[in-house]
Amino acid sequence: TITGIYNVNYPEKDYKKLIKSYKPNYVYLLSFEGHYNVLANIAKNNNTELILIDEGTATYKDKKDLDLSIAKKIIWQFFKLDDAFKWANNFSKIYALAPEILKDNFNADEYIKFSPHLNRVDDINNTTLSLIQKYNITSNDIIYTNQRYAIEAYDFADALIYILDTISKNLNSKIFIKMHPKDHDSTIKIFKEKLSDFKNLILILENTFLIEQSIRYIHPKAVISLTSTTLVTTTIISKNIKCYSIADWFCTLVPKTERNLIGINQILDHKEILYKFNNINFIQDEKFEFNQQKNLNKEENNQALYIQNFKTSYDEYKYYKAILNFQLAYDNILSASLDEIVSFLHCLDMQNGIKSINILIPKA
Repeated sequence: TITGIYNVNYPEKDYKKLIKSYKPNYVYLLSFEGHYNVLANIAKNNNTELILIDEGTATYKDKKDLDLSIAKKIIWQFFKLDDAFKWANNFSKIYALAPEILKDNFNADEYIKFSPHLNRVDDINNTTLSLIQKYNITSNDIIYTNQRYAIEAYDFADALIYILDTISKNLNSKIFIKMHPKDHDSTIKIFKEKLSDFKNLILILENTFLIEQSIRYIHPKAVISLTSTTLVTTTIISKNIKCYSIADWFCTLVPKTERNLIGINQILDHKEILYKFNNINFIQDEKFEFNQQKNLNKEENNQALYIQNFKTSYDEYKYYKAILNFQLAYDNILSASLDEIVSFLHCLDMQNGIKSINILIPKA
């Protein structure tokens, strides 16, 4: 098998060579337009089965003329790559978070519910647990997930910070800002500088961990983004977590320069895709209303999950993971049972007394 992520200046020639050399039984595609469709048709003509994997909300956009740059159009027309202007179709299988939505756009022998985000949520890793503890993110907090768009970095940061600060103050909650893995260092530096005076807006410096795991464990008050796939996956994780797109509000505030208009149109175009999914709310301005769905057993259920994970990790000799789950379960070590305290202290001993761990025994 090969993965359809091979992007070159002369795709048809290279894809033909690729398929002829390897003679794959399957080609897995993460997209279906442009050079991906060139590869798809070459593979199909060589009796190779096509499999599409959902790579985010872009997978769910409606069929229409491709929004291509002038340079790409000229190059593809010059090389007579007619397939590049169409969509790949006729898949053997489609793996997607919401496969039922894709049936109107694609033909497939089999539609399979799947998400690389959600399939890894239940088993939270030590890195994510450490970050939750490091930043002390709680169920009363809000998570914002960032995206990259063709908007000047300072304009982007100014509009976003104004919106997040307004929401934070209205809801009396801290907002933790999780940058995109592809955000440039220069963009992150701008956010760090502009957020230095905000105590209610916290920039998570690490940006390569899986945010869905954190959402599953923390059960935050809300998740906010422009048009991120995280809004969709969160509605699957829990219907009790409110999800908000701030795309409209953001696009209203951003200065309408020539460059920014490119990004604004991208955002509004991507926002339309979110209407296909349930339980996503859209904030237009500062007059928004927040009606949190109450789950009276939420905190108890979360604590029970942490305790169970603590015990399981301890039994499996995963002491560091056990320590982190114990601290998520108890604010005060004396709230735990005697057996749990003994196990916890044993974990500390086995981990050589990790100096960053605070046992949280109350002072007299």
